[in-house]
Amino acid sequence: MRRPFAVIGFTFIASLVAASYAGLSISAAMAAVCAASAIVVFFGLSFFKHRKTTAVALCAAAAAFGVFCLAECLWYNPVLALNGQKAEISGEIADTPDDSNGQYIYTINADKIVVDGKTSPVKTKIRVYSYSGLEAEPFDRITANVTLSVPQDKNDYGYNSRAYYKSKGVYLFANGDDFTVIKTQNKPPYYYAIKLRQYISGVIGKYVGGGQGALAAGILIGDTSQISSGVKDDFRTTGISHILAVSGTQTSLIMEYLMLLLCAAFRLPRRPAAAITAGAIVIFMAVTGFSPSVMRAGIMALVCLCAIMIKRDADVVNSLGLSALVLCAVNPYAATDVGLLLSLTATLGMATISKRLLSFAGEKTKNMPQGAKKFIKAPLGILCETLGASLLTYPVIVLIFGRISLISLIANMIEVSVSLFVTLLTAVAAIMSPAWFLVFLIKPVAILIRVCCAFMMWFAHALASLPFASISASYGFVDILVVFVAALFILYFVFKGKGASGGVCVSCACLAVAVGVFSYSVASHGVMTVAAVSNTGGAIVTSNGHAVVIDLPSTESYPEEAVESYLKARNINEIDAVILTSYDKKREQSLCQLESAMKVRRVYMPQNGFSATDTGIAEPEKVSLPSKLSAPYGVTITMLPDKAQESMLALVSCASSKAVVTGGGGLGDYSAYNPDALKADLLIFGGDLNENFSESVSPKNAAGGSKSSVQTVSELIAAGANYNTEACSYMTRGNGSYKLSY
Repeated sequence: MRRPFAVIGFTFIASLVAASYAGLSISAAMAAVCAASAIVVFFGLSFFKHRKTTAVALCAAAAAFGVFCLAECLWYNPVLALNGQKAEISGEIADTPDDSNGQYIYTINADKIVVDGKTSPVKTKIRVYSYSGLEAEPFDRITANVTLSVPQDKNDYGYNSRAYYKSKGVYLFANGDDFTVIKTQNKPPYYYAIKLRQYISGVIGKYVGGGQGALAAGILIGDTSQISSGVKDDFRTTGISHILAVSGTQTSLIMEYLMLLLCAAFRLPRRPAAAITAGAIVIFMAVTGFSPSVMRAGIMALVCLCAIMIKRDADVVNSLGLSALVLCAVNPYAATDVGLLLSLTATLGMATISKRLLSFAGEKTKNMPQGAKKFIKAPLGILCETLGASLLTYPVIVLIFGRISLISLIANMIEVSVSLFVTLLTAVAAIMSPAWFLVFLIKPVAILIRVCCAFMMWFAHALASLPFASISASYGFVDILVVFVAALFILYFVFKGKGASGGVCVSCACLAVAVGVFSYSVASHGVMTVAAVSNTGGAIVTSNGHAVVIDLPSTESYPEEAVESYLKARNINEIDAVILTSYDKKREQSLCQLESAMKVRRVYMPQNGFSATDTGIAEPEKVSLPSKLSAPYGVTITMLPDKAQESMLALVSCASSKAVVTGGGGLGDYSAYNPDALKADLLIFGGDLNENFSESVSPKNAAGGSKSSVQTVSELIAAGANYNTEACSYMTRGNGSYKLSY
């Protein structure tokens, strides 16, 4: 077997990814099936040419499924038993604290969890939330009385918080009070790596500053805490968010330039230089927090440096497989870390596909004039590297993010090149900063960093603003398409050299994409969707690529993010109107955030919902009488203010189908309206309803509120309404009926 670690490592991590989706029981069955298949292949298929390689791969898969089952049973299932429990916890602060929405977040290595006077055997990292800052540093001890909870499995918008934190080794959240801090005098070595990270962030903030400094810190050391959500969204849309995940790019630069400096400037032999560089790589891994992506890159770099020290050649693909195996053997849940998966697939693509593309390009350009070859060499190299990385990262992006960037190729060709320059400049500024006599050199370097980062943000925003910069991959046909394309190219490699054509495979894949997109467009034309993205009374109305948002409930956390995520998953980047059924400061802030992320054409509010001096929203339209919003896509929304003109509800009409949306505020007095005017097929509400209002609407379907807080739910159900407390979506073609889609 030429590359044993590649076969074992890639099979191991791929099986762990599958196990994380399949769950415990299916993984246990798969472990048994793979083990039995390995025995059959090795002992029963002696005629099979690749018998040993296949058997090793099946053993690796069986081991991965088995390791996942053990981790679930021994590590995670005991944690689930603590969900909702009140406990006293004690442990060391593992890293620098975070702050979000007025809360301070401390990640601790809990070594003691006491529930009902009994000490739990669970030892895990816990994210502790507090409304007051503590005078504590990393590795100080914290004792607190808390309420424990597990991260959310999957929210209404597809984000799996539990999988994300499991990959970081954090299994529990805790909200508490009565904190006791015990200072620790003897700090471990990692404490000084944290202080170095803080120092580097401070230097970047001091000399570069602003959004450019935040981006530079994210590129160099992965500190994305100060990067605005708009910049992050632009990077995601254009397919360059991997730039903010410290991985192979930064590690390779450090290794190559440090080796060059030690060997060329200080005349050190390669073996001592490799040893010193290995120490620098370990320090860099510590400074960046030992994230899975940088650990992968660091292990690969260390393997390459060890090969230099023992005078051997390191195989990139084999080293990549070894790094994946080591990481996932230590923490099986690391296989779900997005940064690791993107880093792994991008590196594999560059080591395999890019290499072949460069060879192919060299063959095609060998007869060109020497001057022309020099002119196109660099762009051609960047194109091949980007293509190789993109081809293997696309499946990961589709399955995890649910979006495909159509302009990622050009974005990566430009942005990655600039980010490499920013990495070098920022590292130089950080290295020079302790020497006071070099400060005069830092300022021009900082100006260059600021210019480069400003260009990166501008270019990413310009590309992200293009129509169809990215398309949704959340439609039903996409999963089938991914399986089809994978099977197509597996067949290509099986029959390569026996008549299989790469061009035919690519053409079939493109045709399948076109058919899927066209058929979905035809099927969804003329359909109106009313989506309750939470149970707090707000709704999003969409039809034929247009959207109207009804309320941004103040009782919901970050409602603007839910709206943005929902619409962009449907390739809608512009909102025709936002209707606020009532007003408060929280709604105003949410609307301002939404307007910064997406274009909003018009805003409607109740007449007495606010005074003109209260809001920073430019010229909202105040509704004092029933007012109609007629959209060009066959939908009419009638806004009905209450008697006090402080709130309103929305009546959504599509042909003979009607829906009433109350929003998340309190229900006003609508007795002045004819009860028949409120009659609807669908009701989306937040808070309590009164009996008269429920009778007036008499819906066939109802969504919102909760069974514990809404007094009239039993009446709705008794009247024959299909009631749903979860986030859901209703579809209609205007024929007087609604279909629950999720």
